Amino acid sequence: MSRPIKASGEIALRVDNLDAIQAFYEDVARFELMQPFEQAAIFRIAEGYGDHTQIVALFDRSGF
Repeated sequence: MSRPIKASGEIALRVDNLDAIQAFYEDVARFELMQPFEQAAIFRIAEGYGDHTQIVALFDRSGF
């Protein structure tokens, strides 16, 4: 028996153009930027499940 997904914890994506993708998540998706880094950005996407904030983390592919 399958159970539906209730929430996600963290989603991590490696991207080719961090500045452009970060602008998309801020301006179009309207996600809250929690923490910018030189080669990464972390966005809050929901308050969370079980007191765990749901985030999407973007990492500049060139840095890894």
